[in-house]
Amino acid sequence: MTSAKLDARRGADSGLYQLVVRLREPHSIGLGSHGRFSFPAGYYVYTGSARRGLESRIARHMRRTKRMRWHIDYLVRYGRILAVKRYDRDQSECELSRKVEDLPGSKVIVPGFGSSDCECSTCSTSGGTRLRSWAVPTRPRILL
Repeated sequence: MTSAKLDARRGADSGLYQLVVRLREPHSIGLGSHGRFSFPAGYYVYTGSARRGLESRIARHMRRTKRMRWHIDYLVRYGRILAVKRYDRDQSECELSRKVEDLPGSKVIVPGFGSSDCECSTCSTSGGTRLRSWAVPTRPRILL
């Protein structure tokens, strides 16, 4: 297979994504070696990316049983993924994350959450119940 075809195949399964997670009640969540943090009840938006294997990455996030590897794994253990939004790579992960941070009522709960591989202040933003109208379709469902 030519390198152009390989690049096209990789690009077809790459991109940015956002997980909309709901915590029904507050939790103190341990994030591995980073310690424990208080997460209030509400809606969270996690921004991630995959250079390849986007579909399998999202499927992994959806599984209830998995090895804790990324910060989001710890949050999803206590919450429920309500929606998955996908984006092309016409913007960076940090730009997409900042758009959520800039929404009225959103706030960073844990600085650096999910952003160890980029320069964002965080890849997870909470808006309590205020993010609900942006984050969740009229009827919550998984968008795959």
